[in-house]
Amino acid sequence: MPPLCTAGYGLAKGNWIFFTGALYLFTINTIFIALATFLILKILRFPMLKYANSAKRKRIARFASLVAIIVMIPASYTFISVLKESNFKNDANTYIKNELDALPHAEYLKKNAVIKYAPDETSITINSFGLDRIPRKYYRIVEFKNENR
Repeated sequence: MPPLCTAGYGLAKGNWIFFTGALYLFTINTIFIALATFLILKILRFPMLKYANSAKRKRIARFASLVAIIVMIPASYTFISVLKESNFKNDANTYIKNELDALPHAEYLKKNAVIKYAPDETSITINSFGLDRIPRKYYRIVEFKNENR
């Protein structure tokens, strides 16, 4: 759904998270469409509007730059968060593939692996329920021996 429609839906339902998120996305889209248009016009050497007052032109350019920077701060944070999550999930899938390939029923185990990512807590859960039996040689058993018997 386009961002402006989603913003309207969020406003109609009173869901302020939908509304603000969609409005933010609409703002980002608008700014970058305007920036792309400006760059294409510069590249194709279209005649630009001549301002009688160059101070006004500079003020408008500074304002547009400031708005673009302000809009990009949260977008940069979101990008970094999504990048970290993507890297973790790729590493987790590689780990699961490399570690489980030697096991019998590896496809079942891979299919039922659950990867959870949160900035403060990440986990990989492998569910072996439903398997008839996993041979003992594939278990990782830690035994503690007490020498003082």
